[in-house]
Amino acid sequence: MRVDLLLMLTAFFAATLLALLLGAPNTAQAATYGVIAFAITTVVLMVRRP
Repeated sequence: MRVDLLLMLTAFFAATLLALLLGAPNTAQAATYGVIAFAITTVVLMVRRP
């Protein structure tokens, strides 16, 4: 359970930082990409759970 949460938060922060490094116009747009990565990771973890 903690590993899943760690994966989701890592996906959020990694996508946000990557968007900022690649030139997102502002922090809000970069955070939006982070939220999308968080949601995708959550769905993948839910589907793979037995």
